[in-house]
Amino acid sequence: MSTDIESLNKDAAAGDTLPAAKLHVLQLEPIKEKIGDRWPRMSLLVHTLFEKALRHAQGPQDHFIKVGELSYVVTFHGSTPEEAAIACAGIAR
Repeated sequence: MSTDIESLNKDAAAGDTLPAAKLHVLQLEPIKEKIGDRWPRMSLLVHTLFEKALRHAQGPQDHFIKVGELSYVVTFHGSTPEEAAIACAGIAR
């Protein structure tokens, strides 16, 4: 997984704030349930495709980090809360 945590930490250190509406938690639990018993074999592919969709939807100042097995925390720095919500809905599909 390729995340830019160092850059995220630099932003925080510089005093930048991110409105909570631009910070989203995306869950893979519905996908895991749909895949069922095949999840152990398919999880790497699912994560790879999910992260590819995240990179495609995010801008250069946006970040994501995997938290646990089934969650991602995602930022949309240059987007309105509505645009970020639409992006998350598209990624989830």
